[in-house]
Amino acid sequence: MLKDEYEKKIEEEIKRREIILKELEIKSKEIEEKDKLILKLEDEIKKLNQNIEKLSSERVVLENELSEKIKEKYIKDIENMYLKINVLQKVIENLEKIIAFKDKLILEEKNKVIKMEEELNEKIKIYEEEIKIKKEELKKERELNERRIELEREYSLKNKEIENLKAELIKAINSYKKDMGSER
Repeated sequence: MLKDEYEKKIEEEIKRREIILKELEIKSKEIEEKDKLILKLEDEIKKLNQNIEKLSSERVVLENELSEKIKEKYIKDIENMYLKINVLQKVIENLEKIIAFKDKLILEEKNKVIKMEEELNEKIKIYEEEIKIKKEELKKERELNERRIELEREYSLKNKEIENLKAELIKAINSYKKDMGSER
C-alpha cells in the first residue's frame, strides 16, 4: 500500500515536471522565433542605412542638378527612412526586453524544476527509509507469528499428551477400584 502511494506520488511529480519542461520548450521556441525576427529587422535596418547612404550621396549630386521640388522629395524620403529606422530600433529594443524577461522566466522555471527534483529526491529517500522500516517491522511480525504458531502446536501436542495421561490415569483408577472391589 505504501509502495502504491509512493509510486503514485512519484508519477504525479514526474507528470508535473514534464508539464513544466514542455512549457520551457515552448518558451524557448518563442525566444528562437523572436531572435530570428530581430536578425531580420537588423538586416532591414542595415539595408535602410545603405539606402540612406546611397540616397544621401545621390542627393549631393542631384542638389546641383535638380529643382527645388525634387530636392524636397528626396529629403522627405530620407526623413521617412530615418523615421522607419527609429521605429524599427524601438521594436528591436522592445523585443530585446521581452527576450530578457523570457530568459529570466525560463531561468526561474529551471530553478524551480531543479528544486522540485531535489525535493522529490528527498521524498524518495524518506519513502525508501519508511519502506525499509516497514519491511523490518513486517519481518519481525512474521517471525513472531511463526513462533506463536510453533508454540500453539507445541501446546496442542502437550494438551493431547495430558488428555492421554488423564485417560490412562482414569483407566488405572477404575482398574484399581475394580481390583479392590473383587478382593473384598
